[in-house]
Amino acid sequence: MIRLKHIYFLGMLATLSCASASTWSQMKENPLIVAAGKGNLPGVKASLSKRSNVNAKSVDGITALMAASENGHEEVVEALLAAKANVNATSNDGTTALMIASQNGFHEVARMLIEAHADVNAKSNDGNTALIIASQKGHRHAVQTLLGAGVDVSARKSDGLTALMEASQEGRWQIVSLLLAAKADVNAQLSNGANALMLASQMGQLRAVHALLAAKPDVNTKAANGATAMTLASKYQHQEVIKVLKEAGAK
Repeated sequence: MIRLKHIYFLGMLATLSCASASTWSQMKENPLIVAAGKGNLPGVKASLSKRSNVNAKSVDGITALMAASENGHEEVVEALLAAKANVNATSNDGTTALMIASQNGFHEVARMLIEAHADVNAKSNDGNTALIIASQKGHRHAVQTLLGAGVDVSARKSDGLTALMEASQEGRWQIVSLLLAAKADVNAQLSNGANALMLASQMGQLRAVHALLAAKPDVNTKAANGATAMTLASKYQHQEVIKVLKEAGAK
C-alpha cells in the first residue's frame, strides 16, 4: 500500500530527474490535495470554491479524500464528501480512502466513508482489504466499524492470508476474538496448508493462541510439509505456547 506522508512533495522529488516537460505540470503540487492532507479546511474550501477538480489525482493516484483520510481530518473528509468526492477512487496500487483510514486506525473517518457508500470489500492490487489492513495493524475500533458494515471476514490477499491470519501472526488477540465472533473460519488454510493457529504458534503469540483455541480449531492440522502448530512452536522454542497447545490436545 502506498504510504502517503508527504507524498505531494517527496514523491515529486523522487521522480523529478526523469520527468518530461509534459509530465512536470501533472507532478506539481495540487493545492486541494495539499490542503486536504494538512487538514487545512479553509484551504480546501477555497480550492473547492474555485471549482477545483475534487477527484484530481497526484502522480501516484492519490486524491484529496485519500490524503485527508490518511491523517484523520474528519472535517475535511466531510467537506470533500459534500463536494461529491469519489469515495471509491483508487490510487495506482488500488488503494481506497477507506483502506487508508483503516490502516491508520481512523475509525470515525472510516464510518463517514462507509456512510458515503464506500465499498467495504474493495481490494487493492495485492488483494488487501480495509479489514485485512486494520486487523494486521491492530486497530480494534476500525475493525469493529468494518464488521458492523457487513465486511467479508473471509476475504484473502493475493498471498492467501485472511484478516484472521494476519491478526493471529501479529498477536492482535482482541481482533482475533472479534473476527472469530464474526464467524471467521478458524481452520482456513493457506495453499501450503498453514492456518491461523500455526502462524500464531510459530510467532509465539500466546494470547492470540489462547483466543484461537477458544474457537475449538483442529489443533493437529498439518501443513503440506508436515508442520503443525506444535512442531512450529517447538522449533522456535515458545515454551508457553507449547504448554497451552498440549493442554488443548495438540501432539
